[in-house]
Amino acid sequence: MYTDRLLIIFILGTYLLSPAIIEWWSEGGRAWYRPYLIWLGLIALSYWIAKIKDADGL
Repeated sequence: MYTDRLLIIFILGTYLLSPAIIEWWSEGGRAWYRPYLIWLGLIALSYWIAKIKDADGL
């Protein structure tokens, strides 16, 4: 059940922080890798949640 709570908190936090994240993402400048950092974070979080779910199922 912790996974569901974590997912709800993550979605709520993303909703609340989305204007700041979009502004940070679309800012021009030298940091071309910003969008890739966000995607990497989402992929890592998804992997972590799936790993915890598999461990709970065993």
